[in-house]
Amino acid sequence: RSLKMSDGKYTLVNQKNMEAILTNLGFPADLAGRIYSADNVMTMTMSSSGNTYTAVVESTKEKTFDQTTTYKLGETTEIKNPVPMKVTLTKSSDNHFTSCTEMSDGKKLDTAMFFNNYGATFTLSIQGTGICGLEIWQRMEPTVDGYYVFDSHKDAEEVWLAEMPESAHDAVRKMIRDKDISSRMRFCGNQVWSEANYGGHAKTSTMTLDKEFKDVDEAFGTESSGVITKVGPGSYSMVIKNLKTGNTTNITLDYSAEGVLEKGVNSGKEFEIFYRREADIEGTR
Repeated sequence: RSLKMSDGKYTLVNQKNMEAILTNLGFPADLAGRIYSADNVMTMTMSSSGNTYTAVVESTKEKTFDQTTTYKLGETTEIKNPVPMKVTLTKSSDNHFTSCTEMSDGKKLDTAMFFNNYGATFTLSIQGTGICGLEIWQRMEPTVDGYYVFDSHKDAEEVWLAEMPESAHDAVRKMIRDKDISSRMRFCGNQVWSEANYGGHAKTSTMTLDKEFKDVDEAFGTESSGVITKVGPGSYSMVIKNLKTGNTTNITLDYSAEGVLEKGVNSGKEFEIFYRREADIEGTR
């Protein structure tokens, strides 16, 4: 399972010239005004699986544009409501997408979408008219408290083994093979609390954002120091130094309704781990 930068829930916080975009595409002027009125809150939830992306758009008052649409990269998707159109989605990078929307009368709308930790910016232009628009979407804070269970990884085992004494290698391999890794997380202000269970061992830790912490893992014979920083809604970065090997690991943690995706780099080697969110009897979900 791999979360992408575009995954998440957003709310529209600003726009420019979007009413002109809609009216030029054939929508009634009064409808365009209602869609982008200050009292109509619009949200967009993005999710992905492989080359397939799903967008759920909802509004608090004007429901005309409420819809769920699934796109596949490079393929054309036909949309019937609120008006017929065809949309082709392409990907330039993990945080940059473009789409071309063709209306029933042949008019075409180009949209460039840029995603980051804090939200997304959409720039729109109608071909051959010089009419342009802008939407700014703010990423909403996901629930980060919860219970997470090891689901899958890519190249993590090699990195972990390199950072641990050889005497722990068999136990680490078994832990990964059995998926015997879970954690319960709590975030409160600048405090981060975790209760980890791994390979038959348990450990409770407390960290403060932007403040160095030290960790001694007697079970696997490691010692480290690190710093955790919040870099966006539901997004954190960590820098961890192994005090025995001197190696540094840079990690990003991105939380969503499905779980948390950990991406890291250690000595030039990249790895990924996905922990799925599960029901927590202690009430964090």
